[in-house]
Amino acid sequence: MKSIYKISFGVLASSLVSLATSLPSLAITLYTISNIGELDKDFSGNNSYIYAFDINNKNQVAGVYSANEGQRAFIWDSVKGLRNLGTLPTSVGGAYSTGTNINDLGQVIGFSGDNLKLRTFVWEESTGIRDLGIPGSENFDPISGNDINNLGQVVGDITSANNVTRGFIWDTRLKENLVTIEDNSSNNIVSTAKAINDKGEVTGFIFDRNSNSPSRTYLRTSSGEIEQIGINLSPNAINNKTQIVGESPLTNNQNRAFLWDRISGVRDLGVLGTRNNGDSFSSAYGINNKSQVVGTSTTNIGTSGFIWSDGVMTDLQSLINPSSGWVIQDAWAINDNGYIVGNGFFNGLERAFLLAPQSSPPTSIPEPASISALISLSLIALYSQQKSKHK
Repeated sequence: MKSIYKISFGVLASSLVSLATSLPSLAITLYTISNIGELDKDFSGNNSYIYAFDINNKNQVAGVYSANEGQRAFIWDSVKGLRNLGTLPTSVGGAYSTGTNINDLGQVIGFSGDNLKLRTFVWEESTGIRDLGIPGSENFDPISGNDINNLGQVVGDITSANNVTRGFIWDTRLKENLVTIEDNSSNNIVSTAKAINDKGEVTGFIFDRNSNSPSRTYLRTSSGEIEQIGINLSPNAINNKTQIVGESPLTNNQNRAFLWDRISGVRDLGVLGTRNNGDSFSSAYGINNKSQVVGTSTTNIGTSGFIWSDGVMTDLQSLINPSSGWVIQDAWAINDNGYIVGNGFFNGLERAFLLAPQSSPPTSIPEPASISALISLSLIALYSQQKSKHK
């Protein structure tokens, strides 16, 4: 009996010490959710909408909303609120506009168009909205800007008169040196440029439209070299660590969010859940320089925005106050401060949100110091129990 007592004492102490040294202090990040902007009073009913697509490190947001005069691009911040960016002149397609991306300089890019033309614009505080300014752009339609970095470099797609699309890189400040991706004499080769980081690295895909071969997903380095990183991947964003996110195809169009880097290659980020009808998909839309990824995924009951961090995908709906009135649908972008923008339904109306991170206390897994106290209490309890049996 004495030997069992010693073994129990030793096993208990050893197990708890092992627990103390092996388990980290876990903390869950919760968020406060707020409505981005107030819509025009005359157009704020059931048919109104607002979408927030990007956020910079100053917490300025770009997107699109239903204004009185029609669909309009906007910039929003907590001081000046929501501002209508207008459209390009009607002579170059000014019936509507949409803001898609914003950099830390406060430059917004997007597109402005009508039923005949589509043009990419850049908006700055000092100049307002203007055409991207690519020489000879009157010969291209549409011109679609997909991303802008903090150097003012824009990537996107140009479609020529003979219906050939090429990805491009254009400097909005130097206004020179237009670069096209995979530019050659073949009209069968199509390329697109989806995202650019501050190192000037670009990602997109290239395919031969007269071939059954899959599209080639590429990374264009800052020196101009094209590296293939996969096939049939649809990239959406790239950070300054050269990590790329997007969606990869599976069978039956059940796409999966992916993260690519040079060390691990392509990683499947998984899904939040599978619907009753068997639908199961996810897509990654944004990544910050802390390797946190946001996007959208199926759940057991529908669709929700997610954050993926340190190998774990979490439903953003579970990280906000359940009585907030919000049903989150998509998470489009995350900045380096952890602020997230996306879309959902607020009291039944389609609205854009801003999630502000709020650190919560540690979870129920105790700190090592707490476990040390637990060891002491457990040993005292065990000693008392064994002693009582010998009376």
